[in-house]
Amino acid sequence: MNIDENTIQKANTQKEYDLAKERLELSRKDLERHERLVEQRTISQAELETAQSHLLGAQESLQRLENQLRLLDTQTEKLDVLLRKEELALETAHLNLARTEVRAPVSGVITADSFEVNSFIQKGVNVARILDTTQLEIQCSLYMRQIQWIWRQSEETTGYVFAPTPVTVLYEMDGERWAWEGELKTLDGGILNPTTRMVPCRVKVDTPNAGRRIQGFFEGTTAPPSLFAGMYVTVIIHSKPAIPLYLIPERALLPGNRIWTVVDGKLQRHSIRLAAATPEGVLFYADTEAIRPNDLVVVSPLASPAEGSPVQMVHQTAKL
Repeated sequence: MNIDENTIQKANTQKEYDLAKERLELSRKDLERHERLVEQRTISQAELETAQSHLLGAQESLQRLENQLRLLDTQTEKLDVLLRKEELALETAHLNLARTEVRAPVSGVITADSFEVNSFIQKGVNVARILDTTQLEIQCSLYMRQIQWIWRQSEETTGYVFAPTPVTVLYEMDGERWAWEGELKTLDGGILNPTTRMVPCRVKVDTPNAGRRIQGFFEGTTAPPSLFAGMYVTVIIHSKPAIPLYLIPERALLPGNRIWTVVDGKLQRHSIRLAAATPEGVLFYADTEAIRPNDLVVVSPLASPAEGSPVQMVHQTAKL
């Protein structure tokens, strides 16, 4: 029996009880009338006994309905208890359902998961690894002298955080080259790699899906690939260090970091402090007073050169 059926049956029984109560009252009055008539010897003793029998029947009917109402009240209490238990079970089910719903703070692609369907997951266990596709961070490494150049380019650089420094990220595949714009953000942990003696850094790319093709063999516009975790890329940092540097062809550099220049038609030897080697040539610090901008640099091999030797210039190809 459900609660609605119990409520309807209880209401019907209550109505029958009220009617039986009225019948009992009528039977009691009828018995009193028969008792007076027996005293007046107007009716027989048998008629009095019949009235008494009707009263007992009315009392029995009323008692039966009263017992039935008590039983229905007990059933109502039991149904209320069962309803409460079901409500608690439903609340528990909703709570368990909420616990099975995992919401990530970012949108992206699931790259790994550590659970099985219908398995119980312990609290605090990593459920999945999500790659945030709205932005990516690239790990790269720089030498300390390069870090120094970036530090000196702006007063906004503090500690492990760089001043806004734009970078270009390059990726090459089958002769096609794509580029993404990014920004050098921070040092990655601030620990010098003991093997390479380089400092890990992080580059942030806000639009990993917005690459541009800068070289290719196919005509027309092709959709550039997205940056993926694990790609090997080239990072070009667009830095303007506040350190004077000279650039010379690589073939002008001699063992021992020495170069020859031509000043007033004579050879001069200089020891330089090397800064970096680039595809365009060799960079060195402009801290040698004897070297001036636009000085001629010797790039051709010299046989037994001596400082101060006169030089006859045939063809000028390189300057500082």
